[in-house]
Amino acid sequence: VAVSVSGNLSGTVPSIAPGHGTFSGTIEPSFQVEQSHSFDVGDDHKYVQAVMDWTTPGPFPALTQRGKELGLHLYSGEIMVALSTEWNAFSDAVDTARSFVYTPGPWTAAVVFIPTMGVNDAGLPEGPDRSQRVFEAAQYTITYDLYGGVDVPIEDIPAPGTRNAVVSLSWADSGRDLGLFIRGPSGQEIASALGSNTGGHQELVVSELGSGMYTASVVALDGLS
Repeated sequence: VAVSVSGNLSGTVPSIAPGHGTFSGTIEPSFQVEQSHSFDVGDDHKYVQAVMDWTTPGPFPALTQRGKELGLHLYSGEIMVALSTEWNAFSDAVDTARSFVYTPGPWTAAVVFIPTMGVNDAGLPEGPDRSQRVFEAAQYTITYDLYGGVDVPIEDIPAPGTRNAVVSLSWADSGRDLGLFIRGPSGQEIASALGSNTGGHQELVVSELGSGMYTASVVALDGLS
């Protein structure tokens, strides 16, 4: 017998000043080196997003940057909580890492530069003369943003094996950008809806839930306090 449960929760996103910061540096290709930059996450911040872009000195950056494989990692204390997944051979020289804030306090943005072969327009490895370009140092800039929000416990306990749970978030000011996280009984993020310019509405579907107390976390993605 199919059983459905529905309910409504309401609340207010508190006025929390967003945090911002920028780091820059130069890194050489290496399988061992990780270049780190530290920052603090406040108790009221719920979401961290870091964006890294990079360039290589000299002319023709579209050629000299292509095939470089810089990576961006986020650490909460000693634990890696996020890493970028873009590959510059098929995208621009930009990497993004994001995470829900499980533990405030000291965080780290770390950069790695894994040596790779270059690729040509056909997606094939470059010859030795051109592939040397991917071993040049890269100059990078990291910009991070910290966003405030609120946690709202979902009081209804789902039955084990509950499927296709639909969670909707609506707010009155359609000019605001809010994000929605659903977190499991252990606090872990299991689903999120983070699109911008959504017109006052976010919705996500969780394919399956276990039994336990879940939490909806609402984040002010526009950085307005």
